[in-house]
Amino acid sequence: MPATLTGASDWTDTLGAERRIGAVHAVSNYAAIAAYLASWTARRRGRHGVGIGLSAAGAGLLGVSGWLGGHLSYAAGVGVDTTAFSTLPSDWTDAAPETALTGKEMVAVLVGTVSVLLVNRSGTVVALSNRCTHRGAPLNDGSFHDGCIECPWHGSRFRVADGQVLRGPATRPQQVYETRVRDGRIQVRQQDEQRTLRTNPVASGND
Repeated sequence: MPATLTGASDWTDTLGAERRIGAVHAVSNYAAIAAYLASWTARRRGRHGVGIGLSAAGAGLLGVSGWLGGHLSYAAGVGVDTTAFSTLPSDWTDAAPETALTGKEMVAVLVGTVSVLLVNRSGTVVALSNRCTHRGAPLNDGSFHDGCIECPWHGSRFRVADGQVLRGPATRPQQVYETRVRDGRIQVRQQDEQRTLRTNPVASGND
């Protein structure tokens, strides 16, 4: 039941091919449960051969379902933190002029290939990933109130100060970057050490 509920939660936020694959994945799971129940009933009635056949069919259905579940996670990225590879340099990097936030609560800027959300928090600049960890929505299209950012797609809420999730469906916090202002320019950098796969997702030809 817990797996069914969490899977259904992820499935409701999918579209197109992801939704179709998710539906087949769920049906395969239910069919496997039905096969095992039928196997148990047959064995209880002394039809052991039929029971073995039904349990084998259930195992086959679980194999198909497991493969589809893996495809949804590893190939389609359903349920995966969409900011896992959004890594900034560890050195201070120019993001925007300080005036970019004048009269604004938040603004999205591109730092290298990473979309960064700059938030004016009581006169202090806070920077965090602009992509929602849940399904990659641009947070700058959402709303900012009570010190929280609300995702425009599915309503997840993140605390700006530390990126923590206050309301789902998101389960992973937003990446928060270090910020400073130098000579009228807002600068950002990655504040935590990233794993090798994140900083080098594609190995070089010499490896």
